[in-house]
Amino acid sequence: KDKKLFQSVGEKYRTSLCGFLNFTRLPKLRNIDTWDITIFGIVFNLGQAIARGQIWTSSIRIASRHHCTNFHPDFDIEPFKELKVADAGDVTYNPFNIEEAIDQIHSSTIDILWKANNIISLGGDHTIALPLLRSVNYYHGPIALEDFDAYQDTCNTYFGALCTQGNSLMRAV
Repeated sequence: KDKKLFQSVGEKYRTSLCGFLNFTRLPKLRNIDTWDITIFGIVFNLGQAIARGQIWTSSIRIASRHHCTNFHPDFDIEPFKELKVADAGDVTYNPFNIEEAIDQIHSSTIDILWKANNIISLGGDHTIALPLLRSVNYYHGPIALEDFDAYQDTCNTYFGALCTQGNSLMRAV
């Protein structure tokens, strides 16, 4: 009995004091039935040749918790009262195989799109544009993309690899 009481107090403590790590303290996806927008993370940087390890969705979520209010002064609205928005957590994928990871991100994104028509993804190198564009195309139909970047992501191969940060948009076409 004491162990059960300790566990329930521990759950309450973690929830009330620290809170779960979600974007701007939004509800978790599993806690609501319908929503308009789903935010999810993709901690992915397998397509980079340098600077690996800096793309962490937890850092974005931590920074988002500094919002004091959900009121947007320029538009005079509270966006999270106008729309139901939820955080789905991070997508799971195979970190040892880029092609398989891209397929897993694609199928996870389609699953999320069946539940919410609009998505916002956090994190990831440019490689994730490929499965995200494919998913949105699959769900909504033909789409267009305009890319403004310091370098093009349209090379045929990048260090001999077909699906990386340097050529994800070439594969999307």
